Amino acid sequence: MRKTRVAVVDRVPLVREAIRAVLAESAQVVLQADSLEDLLSWEGEVDVVVADFGACSGPHRAILQDLRQRWPRVRLVVATAGDEGPYAEAAHALAADAWVPKHRLGTLLPGLLERLVAATAR
Repeated sequence: MRKTRVAVVDRVPLVREAIRAVLAESAQVVLQADSLEDLLSWEGEVDVVVADFGACSGPHRAILQDLRQRWPRVRLVVATAGDEGPYAEAAHALAADAWVPKHRLGTLLPGLLERLVAATAR
């Protein structure tokens, strides 16, 4: 079985690398990008995008539509600064498939990706 192809989008290189390290066993991080715009210029296939909330909100929100047009089956996981209700509401407003507080990425992200990919395969 092939590994899930994940793109990690965050302005901070250390955060991108930390996410890659967390996913090293369960997924193939195919791209690390500063922005969704950078991701759209990539030629490969992506199953899941793990993106910082700031990369998806405000003026970047329209790019999410382009992302979904390019990869209709892509799943979006939004990494938020906290785990309170307003973060869930904000992620839902972005039509995210899931959201994870950044401080819990290490424990939650691998299992979350597994569930998202299994649901997509059905």
